Amino acid sequence: GGDVEAGGEAGGKLVHFDGPMAFTADDLLCATAEIMGKSTYGTVYKAILEDGSQVAVKRLIRHPNVLALRAYYLGPKGEKLLVFDYMSKGSLASFLHGGGTETFIDWPTRMKIAQDLARGLFCLHSQENIIHGNLTSSNVLLDENTNAKIADFGLSRLMSTAA
Repeated sequence: GGDVEAGGEAGGKLVHFDGPMAFTADDLLCATAEIMGKSTYGTVYKAILEDGSQVAVKRLIRHPNVLALRAYYLGPKGEKLLVFDYMSKGSLASFLHGGGTETFIDWPTRMKIAQDLARGLFCLHSQENIIHGNLTSSNVLLDENTNAKIADFGLSRLMSTAA
């Protein structure tokens, strides 16, 4: 648990852990910021708050064709969970080959999936400097409208023996 403070743009919430709240959401959003670098899930900024204190802030990747990280959990026994949106049509692999029977997918749908995938990769490669590392039809997910979203990007860095 942590302290929760409402505020900021569109009524967002700022959750503080370990200690008293030293700043508000509005303080954070109004802070002077400079880019420190880019990481697996987004850009990292050095923010200087009005009182002169400094914090590092990570802005997560948001793109319609990249699966968004919604939450994470670090448990007391070392368990780690990442929470993403549920994609009702599953993976592109199951959409193309599911059920073992011939599935007809029209060309406009195929083209839309390919374009969505290209847009997502363009975002990762050019705007976030992330190389997927294992792009297959199993980690391209489809929502209820057959919009394609790239999943499992950047996770190869977390899957090493040391991690």
